[in-house]
Formats: sequence, C-alpha cells, structure tokens
Amino acid sequence: MKFYKEKGYNMFIMGLSVIGMMMYMISMFLRNKIADFPLGFIEGVSIVLMILGIIHMMISFINKRNPYSGEDMRHR
Repeated sequence: MKFYKEKGYNMFIMGLSVIGMMMYMISMFLRNKIADFPLGFIEGVSIVLMILGIIHMMISFINKRNPYSGEDMRHR
C-alpha cells in the first residue's frame, strides 16, 4: 500500500496546512507586537506549510483521490 493512500498521512499533511493558516492569522493579529525577524520567520514557516497543503491537494485531485482520506473518488 502506498503512503498517499493512508488516511493518517493525508490527515497529517492537511493538518499541517491548517496549522500554517492559523500561524499566519496569528502573525497578522500580532504584527505590531512582534519584532521583524520573528515575524518574518513565523510568516515564512506558515506560508511553506500552506503551500505544502496546496501541493498535496493538487496532486490528490489530479490522481482523483480524496485529499483527507486518500480514497479513490472515481468509483462514487
């Protein structure tokens, strides 16, 4: 069984994407209270996590798989 078919892997990647979105929202709210370097670091990490989730979703949709469970969507 391939790793992209496992539900745990898919949920982990999508969870990282959600964590990235939450980190970005928090950095936007605390923009005036955080110094420039930590703010840039937090925003950079959050954007990388969001892009990782977007890439995973695109590959899943190209392969016609559910990005959360890894199940095949062709036979529904």
